[in-house]
Amino acid sequence: MNPTDEDKVNIASLKAKVDAHAELQAVKNSDNTEATVRNKFGKVIDDLFLEFVTTKLGLYKKVTDPQANAYLKEEWFEEYSRQRARTELSW
Repeated sequence: MNPTDEDKVNIASLKAKVDAHAELQAVKNSDNTEATVRNKFGKVIDDLFLEFVTTKLGLYKKVTDPQANAYLKEEWFEEYSRQRARTELSW
């Protein structure tokens, strides 16, 4: 994927939106399996990527490439899971 500096800023913004996504938080904080959380996580990511169709078409093309898309989802989910584990430990 060769992200530009602007792409990196946009990706960071997407990550912040994922972290603040209320529906995803509800799924994460309930008694759901990892598969259920992963599925919702993927849907949220795909919905956010669609926002790029009109405003960020270049980055949209990069993040919807099947290989890049799978990689980003896997990397982000791993980071998300680590954050979730830290949150659960702090209770």
